[in-house]
Amino acid sequence: QGKAIGLNHWPSKLWKINAAWTQIVAVAGALLAAYRHLALTEAALRAASVKLLRFRLFALPARLTRGQRRLWLHLRADWPWIEPLIGSWQRVKALPART
Repeated sequence: QGKAIGLNHWPSKLWKINAAWTQIVAVAGALLAAYRHLALTEAALRAASVKLLRFRLFALPARLTRGQRRLWLHLRADWPWIEPLIGSWQRVKALPART
């Protein structure tokens, strides 16, 4: 699954840049694993590939607007996977803060 996150393409011919890229991909994989464990309850989404999660949850059609001194995220109500996305966001927000 590291290939789907970006491990299959190194961005440069320089070793230091590629080493940093590999570390970033490793952090992204760890964050995705934690997100699956903590936020997703459906077994199908927990076992889904990175590509499927990207298309269903992370690349949803939305609009970011500014008004009333705040940023507003407008999600499409007819998006088929809006309920799992909102549920996972609420579970992430409900996690206790570590002190």
